[in-house]
Amino acid sequence: MPQGWHIDSTGSFVQHSDPTYNDKTHYIQLQRNLYGCKQAVRNWFKHLTQGLLREGFKQSVVDPCPFLKSDCILIVYTDDCIIFSREDATIDALLCNLSQTFLLEDQGSVHDYLGIRITKDPHNKSTSITQPGLIKLLAWASYTLTEMASSAKIPGTTVLS
Repeated sequence: MPQGWHIDSTGSFVQHSDPTYNDKTHYIQLQRNLYGCKQAVRNWFKHLTQGLLREGFKQSVVDPCPFLKSDCILIVYTDDCIIFSREDATIDALLCNLSQTFLLEDQGSVHDYLGIRITKDPHNKSTSITQPGLIKLLAWASYTLTEMASSAKIPGTTVLS
């Protein structure tokens, strides 16, 4: 019970005359999840998982984030989802069904997702995945380490005066 509040004799939730009063005999059970609570992410994921299982998806046994179906793959990261399918109609039907339960925002074809660049080649019907941010970071780290190594003095090779 929030500090300064209590349940009176009629069963009503009212403010106590003493703002420091703590009612330790009554508790509030939330009917909905509150954003920012420790369990908010877990509750959301459980809710989403139930909706995807109803749509016929099977959750991966190796990783909880991929959901598999015979005609598509859906990957979840926190509150972002990415859907892969050979047919656009499959994705459209899935989005239509899921929008009955969830508030969705379709951001179209995927180009970048969580730092991964996804490029489709329509000529040979292939998809390539790269991580340009990680590649830049590794190149910078390699250069920095090389510079540090070339300017470092090797112990015991300098004559002390």
